[in-house]
Amino acid sequence: MEHSTIETLTDLYKYIPPVEIDEGTFKYIQIQGKSKSTGEKIIFIRGYKRCPYHADVLDEFLADVKKIQSIQPILIKGKDGKEVEIINDVSFNSPGGGRIEHSGNKAIVLFMV
Repeated sequence: MEHSTIETLTDLYKYIPPVEIDEGTFKYIQIQGKSKSTGEKIIFIRGYKRCPYHADVLDEFLADVKKIQSIQPILIKGKDGKEVEIINDVSFNSPGGGRIEHSGNKAIVLFMV
């Protein structure tokens, strides 16, 4: 199976968009990824109208990462020069989120507590 190698964690944005937000009012989350081998961090923002809970948004994001990884493995070079699949190297969690109102390109309103 063919694979791609990224030099830095931000190169992951070539394969996984940094932001995906549906139109409407619903929950959104910030997702932080951290590489075990390099210590680098990366941030994604996700908000899906179809997900009633913040945890559902994270579950959907993780499923997308696994799907991408199964189609074309993405490797990252560690500090030691060894290549590791991102799915085994990067841990993802959600440090926060809230509600969002998104009206296309017109406006985004965040509701945080």
